Amino acid sequence: MDIISQLQDQVNKIAYLIFNTVGTLQRDAPSSRLSQQYPEPPSSEINAAVAQQPMAMAEELLQAAKEVLEFFAYLFVGLFSF
Repeated sequence: MDIISQLQDQVNKIAYLIFNTVGTLQRDAPSSRLSQQYPEPPSSEINAAVAQQPMAMAEELLQAAKEVLEFFAYLFVGLFSF
């Protein structure tokens, strides 16, 4: 597989991770009150696994972004080496 295809696969992976992370955060986020005029939202118990999930997803996203940067570095070094 050439470097451009690998780069495209990594970009697709980042898009996939971003959509999943945002969707998971929307699904699992505790309720909050937008205005003082609204009643207090019901309290929700957040277990430890749900609380740790956003951190794990962020780490996975950062790792994918680092891999994209490595592909760019490899690509540009190859293009501009004389």
